[in-house]
Amino acid sequence: MSRQENIKKVYDRCSAMITNLHIKKRAISQEEMYSLLSVLDMVVLKNDFSDFIDLLRSWQEGPRDEEIDAIIKATLLQIDYTSEQSIRQNQAILADLINYQSSQS
Repeated sequence: MSRQENIKKVYDRCSAMITNLHIKKRAISQEEMYSLLSVLDMVVLKNDFSDFIDLLRSWQEGPRDEEIDAIIKATLLQIDYTSEQSIRQNQAILADLINYQSSQS
């Protein structure tokens, strides 16, 4: 199997899993589903936002504050993932929130 076929297979499985979380399990909202699918598209199709993904990873691995998490989630849901400018502007906001959250622990 070629690298491109592997990427397509992973992409298809991930998108099916995200859709399933919303439709069958009702574990995420429609807005969250669309946001996750947009992030998946951004990572797989554009392949140049590794710093954004690293930021999300650091948020998940770092200390957690319920109020800051809610703000981060709301910020992630309102990003226009088709606009690099929107992604980068919100990435700066997210970085500030995550840094603040880390400094509070």
